[in-house]
Amino acid sequence: MSLKQAAIHSVKWNAISAVTTVGVQVARTIILARILEPRDYGLMGMLMVVMGFADAFCDAGITSSIIHRQVENRRTLSSLFWFNLGTGITVYFVLLALTPLVVWYYHEPVLAALSAVLFLSVIFRSLGRQFEAILAKDLKFKQIARVEVVSSVLSLLIAIGFAEKGFGAWSLVFSQVGKVGIQGLVQLSLNWKQHRPQFEFHWSDVKPHVGFGLFQLGEMNVRYLAQRFDQLILARMLGAGALGYYNYAYQLVLLPINRINPIVTRVAFPVFAKIQNDQERLRDLYMRVIHLLSIVNAPALVFMAVLAPRFVPLLLGDKWIPSVQLIQLFSLVAFSRSIGSPLGSLLQAKGRPDLGLYQNIALMLLNLPITYIGIVKAGAPGAILGLLLVQLIINVPSYFLIFRRLIGSCGWRFTRSWSFPLLAASLSGVVVAVMDQFLLQGLSSWVILCLDCLAGLVLYGGITYWMEPDILEQIQKIRERGKD
Repeated sequence: MSLKQAAIHSVKWNAISAVTTVGVQVARTIILARILEPRDYGLMGMLMVVMGFADAFCDAGITSSIIHRQVENRRTLSSLFWFNLGTGITVYFVLLALTPLVVWYYHEPVLAALSAVLFLSVIFRSLGRQFEAILAKDLKFKQIARVEVVSSVLSLLIAIGFAEKGFGAWSLVFSQVGKVGIQGLVQLSLNWKQHRPQFEFHWSDVKPHVGFGLFQLGEMNVRYLAQRFDQLILARMLGAGALGYYNYAYQLVLLPINRINPIVTRVAFPVFAKIQNDQERLRDLYMRVIHLLSIVNAPALVFMAVLAPRFVPLLLGDKWIPSVQLIQLFSLVAFSRSIGSPLGSLLQAKGRPDLGLYQNIALMLLNLPITYIGIVKAGAPGAILGLLLVQLIINVPSYFLIFRRLIGSCGWRFTRSWSFPLLAASLSGVVVAVMDQFLLQGLSSWVILCLDCLAGLVLYGGITYWMEPDILEQIQKIRERGKD
């Protein structure tokens, strides 16, 4: 199987996984929103901020190094496995020791018990992380997709079961630990025979990968702090209830981004790594990735912003109405971030995580004061506007200092790759908004929502075809190659 065929096959299985997990996530979002309170989501959001840092430390860029260096040596992989597992166990106990500090910062004593269980996720994640990296390196995403689908469905059942019994935030904790635990243990059992680590450890085998991973570790933590600083400050200043609305809107808006983008970016990294020395081919593929993601993300986010006043009370309940404005504002931030999401795969493939670190240091230095001022002046909406302003400021220097250095000059093509889908989605969104407010009055809310969605998809498809008449031909070629 050629590299192109393997990539298309991998994208197909990533798509199957993403579609299934999106369906599960949508069901989870609707069902749990009607059972749980905003405060429950706020408490979980407080701990997930901490978990993000912990997960980055557990990985330390090792899995990316395995893919970048195309590691095959069994002794090296064995040493890396035990290093990963040991790091996960160490991080768990460090988190337990830091729990009193977390409780003090958030003023929420209940977090002590919740964190002791939730933090077990870092150990379970360490069990399966390396096996997923090996499968991804070889573009074998079929097994990864199957495990993700099973774990997503089971975690939903866990969450609903405990939520119905009145466990509140505990239902979210048990669901998260269950999902990560199932993924880790299943990957361990499925890959143990073929990729079983030997009972030996050699620091000389680990050291080069740690060196590669340190830059990525720094980049991931700085980026994560820059992106989550708003939640840290908001939770401290306004409490779990306000963070619940904010974090729920954040997760809802990022749902399509977090599920759609990995369909392509998870495959893009190993593919980029295999052609990292062919700049012209790499540039062409990168532009195609941006364009493909924008075609899907732009309408999803625009329609979510336009239809939020309609679907939030209808699907989630009146108690979530305060999140409508936050959803609309987050849609702008999410699209800006979606354009930059493949950059991480490109930096890793080229072996330049240091550039990502420098970019995110600049992002953090801008984010901290601007977001803080936004929260002080306008609360949660001010925080989101601050995030958007920072994202817009950082995009221009990122192009000149990173993109051009890695893949050459591509300003117009890069702009075109995302601006055309955004324009088509925006025009469609305006028409849908007019229909919703003035032309469909008198019908039931369910009928209006369905007609809005149908009209939006038809309009977007028509405008996209008018702007890019060869789009159907491109899709057909992809389908034919996939069959080959």
